[in-house]
Amino acid sequence: MIDYKSVKARHSLVEVVESAGVQLRREGRRLVASCPFHQGDRTPSFTVYPETQTFYCFGCEVWGDVVDFLKRMRNCSSEEAVAFLEGPQARVAIVPKASPPPKAAMPELGEHDQAVLQKAIALYHLNLRDNRSALEYLRQRGLTLETIFAERLGYCGNPGTLAKTLGIRERRIAQEIGLLNEKGRERMWRRLTFPIYRKGKPVWLIGRTLENGNWVRYLGLTIPKPPMGLDSLSLGNEAWVVEGVFDLLLLRQLARELNRRIPAVALLGTHPTAEMVEVLKQKTRVFLCLDGDPPGRKAAEELRRELGKRTIVVPLPERSKDIGELLPDEVKDLVLRAYLPRRIQSNKGGRPVATLREANKEVV
Repeated sequence: MIDYKSVKARHSLVEVVESAGVQLRREGRRLVASCPFHQGDRTPSFTVYPETQTFYCFGCEVWGDVVDFLKRMRNCSSEEAVAFLEGPQARVAIVPKASPPPKAAMPELGEHDQAVLQKAIALYHLNLRDNRSALEYLRQRGLTLETIFAERLGYCGNPGTLAKTLGIRERRIAQEIGLLNEKGRERMWRRLTFPIYRKGKPVWLIGRTLENGNWVRYLGLTIPKPPMGLDSLSLGNEAWVVEGVFDLLLLRQLARELNRRIPAVALLGTHPTAEMVEVLKQKTRVFLCLDGDPPGRKAAEELRRELGKRTIVVPLPERSKDIGELLPDEVKDLVLRAYLPRRIQSNKGGRPVATLREANKEVV
């Protein structure tokens, strides 16, 4: 197993990116450039964060660390990327078998950053309670009021309100992490907001527009994007992997309904980092339920090849693009049917688990 943490410590992402011919220029605490992974990037959307040794493209949503960058630039595996970086010394990147599994890289916000982000989450959560159209949209997507409150979902409907609640230093922080734009206006205006927490602390915020037209559907902060739900993967030897916010929220809602654990993580895209793949390799079984469109199918196939026999690809109904388009009862059936074949095989010599009601009792 590769020790990605030590590999990143020895190799500067900035130097590796520049050596690949990408011209970076500084913007505050980050570096930007035209993205090398997609065409037509007129406004630099490829962003490198030296503090966390991570990158993210706001255009094609590719993200990761130095290993992930090389994987994409050289179209190679994680092991080949490490070998390219380490050369003859690649053996020093191997972790002894007794070492604990690596944790996926997460953006590290300071206490002041987290305090500002928490203020925004609380304000938007209060705003949502008074916005009937936003609440109705969430209801139509299958989310209950219990889920809305438990997940601290919100709505940014009053431009300028957040800035008025913050001090001068806090407003500067809000601009640096992407809550406010350079003019001090709220970037999440007229968007539903979905917070991401890590160990009980906020690390990111997602904004989803309710408007039709040329609006960007999902908008995040201007700091590295983490997976959503990473903490839950410590709950057992299994994991569900989905793409989007609503996919994950519906799985969490089902877990509360069944009073069961469903360890699940949303990639918020189709590109898991090398470290995330290593975390999943520690599981005995990984259920992949990515979107049914071509990028989702391609990503599922790539993950299946990397994770091997532990992988179970969960098919969606033909009419649905992702879990987020299913009704709550359909999500329940989808999850229980994924567990059902395992229960039938493991029930040797006894009566097969033949119904969803019986499988319900066996979930996780």
